[in-house]
Amino acid sequence: MKNLKISSKLIILVMILSSIIIFIGIYGITNLSTINDGTTTMYKDRVIPLKQLKVVSDAYAVNIVDASHKARNGNFTWSEAVENYKNAKTLIDENWDGYLGTLIEGNERKLVDEAIIMKKDCDLAYEKAFIILQKNRDSIAVRELNEFIINDMYNYIDPFTEKIGELINEQLHISEQINTNASIIYSNTQRNSYIIILISILIASILAYYIISNINKALKEANSIVDSLAIGDLTIEIKVTNNDEIGVLLQNLKNMTEKLKEVVESVILGAENISFASEQMNSNSQTVSQGANEQASSTEEVSSSMEQMGSNIQQNTDNAQQSEKISKDATEGINNVAIAAQKSLQSVKEISNKITIINDIAFQTNILALNAAVEAARAGEHGRGFAVVAAEVRKLAERSKIAADEIVSLAKESVEVTEGAGELMLKVIPNIQNTSKLVQEITAASIEMNLGSTQVNNAIQQLNQVTQENAAASEEMATTAEELTSQAVQLTEIMTFFKIGNYKSKSTIKQTLKNPNAQSNFGGAKKQVTHLSSTKPKSTGINLHIKHKEDYDFEKF
Repeated sequence: MKNLKISSKLIILVMILSSIIIFIGIYGITNLSTINDGTTTMYKDRVIPLKQLKVVSDAYAVNIVDASHKARNGNFTWSEAVENYKNAKTLIDENWDGYLGTLIEGNERKLVDEAIIMKKDCDLAYEKAFIILQKNRDSIAVRELNEFIINDMYNYIDPFTEKIGELINEQLHISEQINTNASIIYSNTQRNSYIIILISILIASILAYYIISNINKALKEANSIVDSLAIGDLTIEIKVTNNDEIGVLLQNLKNMTEKLKEVVESVILGAENISFASEQMNSNSQTVSQGANEQASSTEEVSSSMEQMGSNIQQNTDNAQQSEKISKDATEGINNVAIAAQKSLQSVKEISNKITIINDIAFQTNILALNAAVEAARAGEHGRGFAVVAAEVRKLAERSKIAADEIVSLAKESVEVTEGAGELMLKVIPNIQNTSKLVQEITAASIEMNLGSTQVNNAIQQLNQVTQENAAASEEMATTAEELTSQAVQLTEIMTFFKIGNYKSKSTIKQTLKNPNAQSNFGGAKKQVTHLSSTKPKSTGINLHIKHKEDYDFEKF
């Protein structure tokens, strides 16, 4: 029954009830037909024969006997009596023949056979009386009629009429049996109909209760599921046990719950991703804004530096023109320096010899201090103060020796440096001359660098403007990110209305954004200095490197 549809169950219930009703109808109609057949039989074979027998009996008792007495007594003429005889004979023959044509069986057949014999005697008596009545009325005829009445008529007619009475009683008896059978059939039909109706009601009630209880149970379960869904509980377990319409409804509710759960999880996941991404975007926007502000400040500093550098370049140009004259003077000065270096070399050698004497004195002082320390140790407690002084003198002697050694070493190095400087001075003079030529070239290059620095300064001013616009856009982006975070939090709070069990975040954005390799490098960005080549004085623009991972989501213009 669980696999049947509700319509099929109701059809089965209706078919069972219809079958019971049809059975009751057929049973009742059959019994009614039996009762009707009995009634028809009683009417045709019992009531009509009863009438016919009554007519036959009355025809003999009234028409013939009465007409005979009236004819004898002179109340009827003989012709009237003959006419009554004829009418009576006609009635008797018609009704008797009609009676014999009905159903005759059992004890009635025996009585009929006896009545047929008696009727023959009555017919003979009728013929005898009819012959007498056809004669002329005279004393002889009257006497014969009187003798007939006294001797023959009653002897023949009374036994027959009595037999007719027995047949009438037999008809009444058979009619009573038929009525009794009909009453029995009616009672049985009524009783059996009540029993069948009660059984039908019981069966129909059981089936109806079973069907209705299953429907109510399924509807209650569906209603409970709908109530759970109405309060946002998506953790409810839906079991589909029937294949009927309610089962289809439960299956659809189950599918809807699973899909709704997936949608809610997706919305929650999306809200988490949006919230985390907006927070990250807010942080990045603030970082970008801060970096843009710092970059704007840096560009202003660079612009100022470029202006200063342009001024310096102009100054260098002026200085380079003077450097040529100075380089000539430097050549003469270097010659003088070479001569002075020779004299300085001789003086350094003499200082070295003097320092050697100081070194010997320090060595002797050290020996004397050592001897004094030995003598102080021998003197014991009285020589302790002298021992301290001797130790200090020894230290001074050692330091003097060390200083003297260092001075000797420096003197030797000074000799070597001075000798090298003299030789170098002689070599520098041609270089200074070459330097004069280079200074001229530097002057021309400085003019070109001045033009290039002006172009670079203009580009930096444009970069400063773009940086400030980026800072403003970053602040607006941060505000938008905060609003988006608020909306995501609100959406998450709304989604908490639904219960979906143990939910685990499957956000891939968090994992991506939490990757250390994907962290922002704005705060740790190092300032890089672009060296302008002297061979390319004109500006070629600014090369912006925007290839950070977090910049992939931004549109590039």
